[in-house]
Amino acid sequence: MVTTRCQVGRYGQFCQHVCNGNCRNKECNSTTGKCKECHRRFGFNCSHQCSDKCQGRKCIQDSGRCNSCLTGYYGFNCSHHCSNKCQGRKCNQDSGRCNSCLTGYYGFNCSHHCSNKCQGRKCIQDSGRCNSCLNEYYGFNCNKQCSGCLYGLCHQDTGVCLHQTECRKGYYGTHESEVMCNNSCYLNCNTCDKRNGTCKEI
Repeated sequence: MVTTRCQVGRYGQFCQHVCNGNCRNKECNSTTGKCKECHRRFGFNCSHQCSDKCQGRKCIQDSGRCNSCLTGYYGFNCSHHCSNKCQGRKCNQDSGRCNSCLTGYYGFNCSHHCSNKCQGRKCIQDSGRCNSCLNEYYGFNCNKQCSGCLYGLCHQDTGVCLHQTECRKGYYGTHESEVMCNNSCYLNCNTCDKRNGTCKEI
């Protein structure tokens, strides 16, 4: 079968058919009639409209999947809302996972609260682990106290006092040679040995 070379806008063995009016610039495949390109539409002959939630109303011609979504939406045709706890209402187009969270939140869609003992209420999005702790606290979500450490400063993971030379008045304690200051001096003892609790000042 010999197909005649058709003018733009026509197709078929003898160019007897007219390309669909939805085809961009009325151009289609000279054999099948499939539109070469659509404008804000999709399908064989561009008969379907791209979702109005597609960025620029642009979608893939064969499937109708949005190239990208308007801010605040996700999904195949951007029909789902990103969580309002997503920073800037921005989330992954396929999964809906927040790109980042508003301060004070964490999780897939930022639905969980960071601990109020996190410094600045900031924590890691995937796990909820505090980036850093308020003074006198340590631990994964800063829920453990190290109030005996000088100035209330201790290592976030271990609770070891950052100032290894002394404890606050009224505290003592060590663990494997590390100063923890996690015990109270004996009653009526104002200052005690940081390692064994022996009273130094009453």
